[in-house]
Amino acid sequence: MHPTRSLILDKAPKVFADHGFAGASTRTIADACDVNIGTLAYHFGNKQGVYDAVLDQIYEMILKHLAIEPEGSTAADRVRNLATNLYRLGVQQRNSVRVLLRHVMTEGELPEHVKSKWSPLIIVAASELFRKIGLPNSHDHRMALLSINHLIARYAVSNPKDIEPFTEGDPIQATAEHIGEVAVKLL
Repeated sequence: MHPTRSLILDKAPKVFADHGFAGASTRTIADACDVNIGTLAYHFGNKQGVYDAVLDQIYEMILKHLAIEPEGSTAADRVRNLATNLYRLGVQQRNSVRVLLRHVMTEGELPEHVKSKWSPLIIVAASELFRKIGLPNSHDHRMALLSINHLIARYAVSNPKDIEPFTEGDPIQATAEHIGEVAVKLL
């Protein structure tokens, strides 16, 4: 990937997370990336192109993590490890998670780009994941996975200091363990 394109994809999620799609101007994005508007146009066409590329980057990362062979000797261990690893990914990619949550909160639904391009791939990946874990691919399990996804997203965007009063020790570690245990109970 071209270094400038990579830089833009590194910085743009925070702009969209802070301002939303409508509030993020190409000038704001360009300034945050320390490039000119022409550079954005060259690499992405327009603001929608930048936004779609940010979404693509998010979902490529999610699919990559869903494709990893879950570790553990039992289904419960595999579920626990997967959920905690996905939460840690969400914490690392906090602004990307915020982009998606902000879009859903503002628009009431996932971006059309996600629904048309990524949702079908996520459903296939989830089916394969259930097979690897040793769980049936039922509607109940898919809904449980969706619930875990929402829990992960909510905690990933939280400031760890807000969680501290509810935990002992490192709030991120405590939250990861909690999400792992909830995932085991749901699945």
